[in-house]
Amino acid sequence: MNKKEWIRNEIAMWQSAGLINADTAEKLSSLYSSDKPKISWGVMVIGFFSALLIGLGIISFFAANWDNLSRAERAVVSILPVVVCGITCTVAAYKKWESQFFWNPLGVLWMIATVSASCIVAQTYNIGGSASSLVLFTALLSLPIVFITKSVAAMSLWPLFAIVWSISYQSENGASWALLFKTVLFIVATLPAFILFLRRKPERASLVAGLSIMGIFYSVGAASIVNTSIVDLKFFTHDYMADFTIGVFWFFSLLVLLAAKIFKLPIWSSLALIVFSFVSMLTVGFDHLYMYILSIVFGIILVVYGILKTKLFNMNVGASLLLFLILVKFFESDVDFTVKGIVLVISGVLLAVMNILMVQLKKKRRG
Repeated sequence: MNKKEWIRNEIAMWQSAGLINADTAEKLSSLYSSDKPKISWGVMVIGFFSALLIGLGIISFFAANWDNLSRAERAVVSILPVVVCGITCTVAAYKKWESQFFWNPLGVLWMIATVSASCIVAQTYNIGGSASSLVLFTALLSLPIVFITKSVAAMSLWPLFAIVWSISYQSENGASWALLFKTVLFIVATLPAFILFLRRKPERASLVAGLSIMGIFYSVGAASIVNTSIVDLKFFTHDYMADFTIGVFWFFSLLVLLAAKIFKLPIWSSLALIVFSFVSMLTVGFDHLYMYILSIVFGIILVVYGILKTKLFNMNVGASLLLFLILVKFFESDVDFTVKGIVLVISGVLLAVMNILMVQLKKKRRG
């Protein structure tokens, strides 16, 4: 018996027992027996890399014969893939194709074609301007593709423009408050597509992929480009640069965690805690002790919260952070290696015992 048959039998039993009426039974049947095609992780990954390989292959083919083409022919050849993708999108929209197996590769191909066309035309006709201006122009040209194709892959790739633009602008003009402001605007510009993605309620594989990639961008990527934007500003001394950098990563991780709690976004809570904990591990070698102490406190809070709420993930992340911070300091000491080995064994046993007790506590509370 498959899942659809099982749920139909269950609904029939609920209706026979008087738990639900005929109207509710019909609605439940239509809800859980939907024939809407689902897309798997494998299909998404294969579709993405297929589009990527096709796009790179086309670029390589024309690159090999580039010297034989005139300037006009180069312009036509570079723009042609963009036009083909546009026509394909129009036909697909007219025929109401909805499969992400089609739209994801198309979004990737269209973005690659747009980026290539922008760069080739700019180089062929020696159009002046900076690299950051070209990146910004290409990003604006590519943004409609994200909304038109509703492609998870295209939505996930577009934030790369923010990272590349921030690095190129900083290398050309140096860090400044203006760069920081523009960087924040670039980050905010990624939100509308992400919000529409969530409102569409995509299939689980698409949802997990989109949430994971965008969660990494908003925690790690956003923190990185903000740090790049202000690295040379003199509102803190060089001695505190590492502390400030870690603080920026903590801030964006907490923003992602807060968004996960407010908007009930799966994966983001775990992702934010992993990023926060990993960054906290770096404080073990810092000169300023307060950063190390803050990381220890964070680990203790996670362990206590995990125990009180019987959440194994939170407890294990906190315990792993605490063990790392304490053991690294311990192993830097001159204690005999035999003692160090015993301590490692005890740490492993304690971690295992904690998990066993937590599993038992979880079962008892459910019972």
